[in-house]
Amino acid sequence: MEEKVTSVFGADAMPDMNTFSPLPVAYMGDAVYEMFVRTRVVSMGNMPVKKLNKLGNELSMARTQARMVALLKDDGFLSDDELHLIQRGKNSKVGTVPKSATAAEYHYATAFEYLLGYLYMTDHTERASQIVRRGWELLGAGSDSTEN
Repeated sequence: MEEKVTSVFGADAMPDMNTFSPLPVAYMGDAVYEMFVRTRVVSMGNMPVKKLNKLGNELSMARTQARMVALLKDDGFLSDDELHLIQRGKNSKVGTVPKSATAAEYHYATAFEYLLGYLYMTDHTERASQIVRRGWELLGAGSDSTEN
């Protein structure tokens, strides 16, 4: 039986994620996505950490995450509730935008991370995994690919 996120950390109940600002939830989603990315690149085989970082960084870029959101939306893979979460995350007030991304890309990347963080914190990790896998498939970066 799979343990719930709340029980792993000794919490009796997780706070209602709908009451949180999107940015702390996106903060968690960034870590969740990074675990997926690192798992994927390490599973590609034994290679120098420098190469692992290069492959992982390509998947972690705001531009890549924003493109995944657009592809997932166009594909109809996301539920109405998930689309609402994307919209909520996209509309959050971010501080500064990195030089490697446009403001729009950064907002969509934040939205993607918000969705993953929300799913993780509400014990829907399998759905988060499905979304990431489908996003990578749509990008052409499926699990059997070694290049992005």
